[in-house]
Amino acid sequence: MALAALIISLLSLLISGIALYPQLTQHRRDADRRHDELTPHVHVAVRRQDGDRAVLEVTVTGPRSLERLDTLQVRLEDDHPRSPVVAGGPTQEDLDAQLWGPYQLSQGDGRTVELTDVAVRQLYALRLTATPPPPWAVPAHWRQDQNSAPLIVTVQCRSGRTSWTPLRREHVHPR
Repeated sequence: MALAALIISLLSLLISGIALYPQLTQHRRDADRRHDELTPHVHVAVRRQDGDRAVLEVTVTGPRSLERLDTLQVRLEDDHPRSPVVAGGPTQEDLDAQLWGPYQLSQGDGRTVELTDVAVRQLYALRLTATPPPPWAVPAHWRQDQNSAPLIVTVQCRSGRTSWTPLRREHVHPR
């Protein structure tokens, strides 16, 4: 008797779970749609200045329903991974420490800066300086190679417990 009651209870739970599945799936689709609707629209541009300086302009342009972000993280990325090619040359650690791009951020570690309490539709100007050549490079060749290279930018945003990556490895050419 107890076994029959247990089986009936388990079947009842299974049937109610199956009945709730469409509602749970719809709830998940609604949450995903809302997340997508609130995904920040981010515009970035690089403006050259005098000498070896530039400005990375970052603006969250929307959506209209989004007024502020708790954080906006800007990260400058390398153009591609590098591995040591010459015995006695730079180590993997040396290669990883070098930023491979025309500019580095003047703030933070040169690669990443995090802004807090970010207003939508406000321009944030991040100062950039020319990335110094690695010790093993010929400075003139390095500068020539980097002058035409794009800045590779990844932007991550957070508001409350929700996060987005509206730009991932965006190639931005300095003007």
